[in-house]
Amino acid sequence: MHKVAVVQCSSYEESQVKEAVCKTLDLLGGLESFVKPASKVLLKPNLLLARNPEGAVTTHPQVLKVLIEEIKSIEAIPLVGDSPGGRNTQKALNKIFRETGIGKVCQETGTQIIIFDQEVIEAKNPDGKTFKRFEIAKIYQEVDVIINLPKLKTHGFMTLTGAVKNIFGFIPGVKKAQFHLKVPQRENFAQMLVDLNLLIRPHLSLMDAVVAMDGEGPSGGNPRNLGLILASRDPFALDFVVAQVCNIAPSLVPTVKKALEMGLIKPDLIEILGLSLEEVLVKDFVLPSGSVMDRVPSFIFCFARNQVTPKPQVDALKCTGCKTCYENCPSNAIEMRENIPHFDYDVCIRCYCCQELCPESAINLYLPILSKIFS
Repeated sequence: MHKVAVVQCSSYEESQVKEAVCKTLDLLGGLESFVKPASKVLLKPNLLLARNPEGAVTTHPQVLKVLIEEIKSIEAIPLVGDSPGGRNTQKALNKIFRETGIGKVCQETGTQIIIFDQEVIEAKNPDGKTFKRFEIAKIYQEVDVIINLPKLKTHGFMTLTGAVKNIFGFIPGVKKAQFHLKVPQRENFAQMLVDLNLLIRPHLSLMDAVVAMDGEGPSGGNPRNLGLILASRDPFALDFVVAQVCNIAPSLVPTVKKALEMGLIKPDLIEILGLSLEEVLVKDFVLPSGSVMDRVPSFIFCFARNQVTPKPQVDALKCTGCKTCYENCPSNAIEMRENIPHFDYDVCIRCYCCQELCPESAINLYLPILSKIFS
């Protein structure tokens, strides 16, 4: 059985988060079943951008703090690490840790921060279906336990960014863009993420869905108060249940679809503990514009890709000319003119990295007329 715990947590008030996280862990056998004394435990939050935690873009620091304290209580050693997308300079990373509140938590608890970009190795992946090797953060080999801490958000390219997508953080920031260039198709990119999870194999995935994000996630959507903490030993089962909670068909989440095809998810063997699906179902969860691609018949998509695929467009009133999109576009489809990005849609691969990494949420996805027919 693949057990998925679903627990209510109505706010980020410390006592409520502690109660919810501990209850979630107890439903899965207790933290001691994952972590032993003196073991090194790597906590991998979602640290996409330098945003205030109330914006629902990153894993909330209170969730991280509670887990750090629980790990220390059994005399294990917590570490915190990630590699946000783009070029991770020390200045940029310092800003991310400061703005998200993660840096303060690590400082207060005496927890070491690991920057995944600093030491990278090439790892063989014999269990992967397509991707048999990865350049990833060396730290994954140097710890005893990996705890994955995703934030529940929509995603323009993958529809949903949950437990499976969060493991992409083990790929160094500058290498992420290369994957988008080498694997621009959604299904193939999803296969890469599934294969990467078969290499990393997190021991536990605990999802922050107290305040989630719907709409144009993962950075420009709408905060949604779902009031939930969810967790599982199996990131694939967790994302399957999360899709159900958000009333999303499995076929609309490419990573869930791939995991189902590979037999990594067996719906009949998933046991939901705590709250039932009926108690937590969100019927009006808003999907990102990019998800419309999966509803377009393949023969139409192949014939008229530019006319059916959502296109990134800049809101000039919000744009500050920071060049983040320009510097991180894997296909070099952006030109800066008069300090405003302009897109070459013949070159654009529709990975939506520009939208994901824009610090001002100034890039929106425009639906062409044919796409609106299927939305």
